[in-house]
Amino acid sequence: MGRAIRIFGETHGDWDDILPMFVLATRNKVNKSSGYSPATLLYGEDLRLPTAIDSKVAEWQDQPTELQKLIIRRRLVEEVIRQKKLKLFEESQDVARKRFERFDWKVGQQAYYYLDQRTVGQSKKNDDTLDWTV
Repeated sequence: MGRAIRIFGETHGDWDDILPMFVLATRNKVNKSSGYSPATLLYGEDLRLPTAIDSKVAEWQDQPTELQKLIIRRRLVEEVIRQKKLKLFEESQDVARKRFERFDWKVGQQAYYYLDQRTVGQSKKNDDTLDWTV
């Protein structure tokens, strides 16, 4: 990648000729951590190089079919994202519900509460958690 950027920088006047090849190479480069290229993650398959012979010549598919496949993949991704967001929302609701549920206090029971700010005249050595008897 660094070498490609260096070559790209050295061709001052012809950058517009090299840009499509640079972008194609960048989008087809496999990421080491994920194991996928950006094109694979976006389109579901690698981009075809201009010099490559298409092995799917026998499987001719029209544009509407390819568009339909792309729309189906996008809907699938959107559904997965929606389910994950819904799961996280439900988990946060459970945590909030447990945190704010009513509690039946009994006489003599101790409770602790937290003061977010020190009151006027309170020393810095005091603990912000106070013991309170009901």
